[in-house]
Amino acid sequence: MDWLKDHKIWLGVIVLFILVIVAANAVGGGKKTTNTQINQQSASEAKPKQQKPQPVFNIPSLIGKNIDQIRETLGAPADGSRSDPTAEQSQFGLDEWDNTFKKEGIELLVTFNPATRVVIDFFVSTDDPSGATEDKDRLIEISGLSENADNYRVEFVRTIKDPNSFTGIKAIPK
Repeated sequence: MDWLKDHKIWLGVIVLFILVIVAANAVGGGKKTTNTQINQQSASEAKPKQQKPQPVFNIPSLIGKNIDQIRETLGAPADGSRSDPTAEQSQFGLDEWDNTFKKEGIELLVTFNPATRVVIDFFVSTDDPSGATEDKDRLIEISGLSENADNYRVEFVRTIKDPNSFTGIKAIPK
């Protein structure tokens, strides 16, 4: 007992220290779980869901439109004054003319009949700086096309030098 009387202060400090540890575990343990849950929620919110990228040119939405309706949708062609053949050129009986539209470094070439205004086909160039790609999926992605659509047919346009590479993708309305 004498020992306890002599060391009251130290005994009080030790008991207080133990109480602080117990209290911290009781309070901090719940927060730890909450923080873990919050961190897990934040991590799952931080990861964006894998969404299909938006096409640069949504060609399926243009299928069935005439060249004038396409110009209303996409704006003025990059061809400027060459958007339509001149009267002199039309006298030669042209049955094909084209307009080029540019967006995000990609070109869309729309071939149409200048007399009827009916679109013949759409060609979307690759976005690869070399002008050629082997990635068919990327061509489909930037054009918004599908290889098995009912209202158009798809053709991959091969490069002259390498039959495994493509300059772009073509959609031909059925």
